[in-house]
Amino acid sequence: EYPQNLYIPVGYYTSIVGVGRLPSDVRLGSVRVGNDISGHALNNFWRSCEGVTLTAPRSYWAVSQASPLRRMVVEKDLWLSQSEGYSSGGFFADIDVGGTLVMGTQQQWFGRNARVQTGLECWTGWNYVFVGVKGIDAEAVDRCQWAGDVPKGQRRHGWPGRISAVTETPRIAEKPYLVKDGSKWFIYVPKFVASSTAGPIEDREAGIARKLELTHEVFVATPEMTAFEINMAMQGKDGLLLTPGVYVLTEPLVVKESHFVVLGLGFATLVSPIGLSCIEVLDDLDDVRVAGLVLESGTPAGFKSAQPLLRWGLIVKPTEISPSAPGIASDIFARVGSFRHIDCTPMRVGTMLEFNANGVVVDNVWAWHADHDDCSGFDPGRHSDMASYSFMSDKSHSTHGVVVNGHFVTTYGMAIEHVAGGHMCEWNGEYGQSFFFQAELPYHTPPVAGAVSYKVNPTVLYHFATGLGIYIIGTYTAPAAIDISPFSDVRNVVTAVISGNHSQFASQICQRWESSWFTHKLLNCSAPISCSDILCWSPTVPHLNPTQLPQLVSLGFSPSTEQMLQRMPLLELLPNEQLRTASAEESALRLPSATIPTATSSKQATTTKVTTTTTTPTTPPTTKATTTKSTTMGIMTILTGGGKKHKAYENLGTLYGWFSNKKKASIKKASVSGGSKDIPDANVGSEAAERLGDRAANTITLGLIVFMTFCAVPLMCLSLHCARPPRELRPVSSRQALNEDEIDEQTQFVDI
Repeated sequence: EYPQNLYIPVGYYTSIVGVGRLPSDVRLGSVRVGNDISGHALNNFWRSCEGVTLTAPRSYWAVSQASPLRRMVVEKDLWLSQSEGYSSGGFFADIDVGGTLVMGTQQQWFGRNARVQTGLECWTGWNYVFVGVKGIDAEAVDRCQWAGDVPKGQRRHGWPGRISAVTETPRIAEKPYLVKDGSKWFIYVPKFVASSTAGPIEDREAGIARKLELTHEVFVATPEMTAFEINMAMQGKDGLLLTPGVYVLTEPLVVKESHFVVLGLGFATLVSPIGLSCIEVLDDLDDVRVAGLVLESGTPAGFKSAQPLLRWGLIVKPTEISPSAPGIASDIFARVGSFRHIDCTPMRVGTMLEFNANGVVVDNVWAWHADHDDCSGFDPGRHSDMASYSFMSDKSHSTHGVVVNGHFVTTYGMAIEHVAGGHMCEWNGEYGQSFFFQAELPYHTPPVAGAVSYKVNPTVLYHFATGLGIYIIGTYTAPAAIDISPFSDVRNVVTAVISGNHSQFASQICQRWESSWFTHKLLNCSAPISCSDILCWSPTVPHLNPTQLPQLVSLGFSPSTEQMLQRMPLLELLPNEQLRTASAEESALRLPSATIPTATSSKQATTTKVTTTTTTPTTPPTTKATTTKSTTMGIMTILTGGGKKHKAYENLGTLYGWFSNKKKASIKKASVSGGSKDIPDANVGSEAAERLGDRAANTITLGLIVFMTFCAVPLMCLSLHCARPPRELRPVSSRQALNEDEIDEQTQFVDI
């Protein structure tokens, strides 16, 4: 018990860590992070607090990236900004806020497995994602969406896509932590939970998978040790504890054993060997934990290539996933730039963080190409315009922030900034789920032509993401904010152009289909649904349903992944229960809510509710309420099939239209705030659907006959030499997770 009037200012590379078994074992008055000398919190990085209880009436945590709060109790109010200074993002998990959570000036934020007991207060903000946070219910979301600074007596229009609220977390393990129990020190390793969870951990003792005693089971490293010494000392141990400091490596640190734990304290910083990784996790390992590290490139920019700073797995396995628990990466912060402690040499990195193993859970990562440094004479007290200042780090090179090649990977809280050499995030693995993504485009160096912030490989058949915020500062342009496969389900996309105009994003979202099995390519780009001031927003993206395209099976997609899918959350889309309307007779396009069931057997499943937000455009369509269901689900009906009689025709017709680049059966223009958008007409007549379906069926049938006659044997021979194994796909029935008597004939499903 510390003095109640004690508050601890938390600066750069500072971690406040309570080492009791419970957060209540260490009680402080408050920790405090305020605005810096510029009057803002935009550069408040690399600080953290965990394992304590705060008792002050108000605690300030005005931060941006790489500043997590974990395993805490805040008895009163928690403010995420100070006064009116700008702040730009943060992360909390496993915390209990007894008072009000005040978002303040935060532009974006991610929170997971927490409880907010007396409400949520929003001043402004662009992109907030809460997963498994109790107290963030539909009422709180609605109140926050429509709050803000407005003249007295007027109601603000609000920003409808500000919050993505997911009521339960599908799969997670909390970060390992240090504990002093009597005279002994331990690393406590929390259990991996594959089923849905919400709120902070209630029974912490029961939630521990194993306890590693430092004296015998963990090697404690210091910065004076060489990488060779550390690697040798890791053999025969169950964990590695990296004490605070900068480790200049001459070889990568390599994790070779399952159930191994790497834990950094005080933002322990690993500088990579020239051309090599900081840390590697080998293939076929179960339940590896890597947490609390800063990874920095030590490869000079003059070199032609450099391996990822973190490489998790070396080879992508086509189907296997860990039978016990996957790997967990927690609080990993990668960077490249020019810094004084490395003699101000501009550095190079290809990919900062690369995940090749299946089933990995990524919990709070930031990949940063420095837009400022301590080698260029910049003083925030004297220089007000960082965007126009020339930095040494501008001479550094980066290609990708995060690359996901493994399957079944889930990310919570991913931020990437200023990467200029390629796609910031590139996702090639199947069955990926991303909860919160934030990207800021480079503004000192123009991005490479064609690069986007969030890229999902065109052949990916399952991908879900919610709460994606992509921002431009300055004058550079981008072809799109995100570029995804036509099967990807993406919600709440926000783009912002600061000191510019919306047209700097040529499109907000592009969908692309490219396949070696088809000569045709699909490219469908769209503008945002609505825009206001510097922000533009889209609630969801129409997408194809791969499980309803049986033609894909004949192209090498084998329906044999049932066991793996039972371990993974699946996604189901259902119509919204609530819809804000301008009047009883008018309705706008609405975003379906969703559930994420985690199947425990072929007959049982638990569900996770995704609360999404809706809005009415400034000029709502004049569709009557009696046709609301048909209109609002029109996109999904055409792309995924929603009716009974013409379901097959619509799917075949859509498949034909997309693969042959023919004009859709019917297109209408929907007036929305910020422009117009092509959407399929929900009222395509049955005759048109049948004609289009017949044409598609005839074409596909003829194509299959030709294929079987002239191509089957050559392709079979060719497939024997194909290095890339076929993807696997199991059609999943939405009804498996629901009672049949709860489903009416009007319910529309998207099975993924």
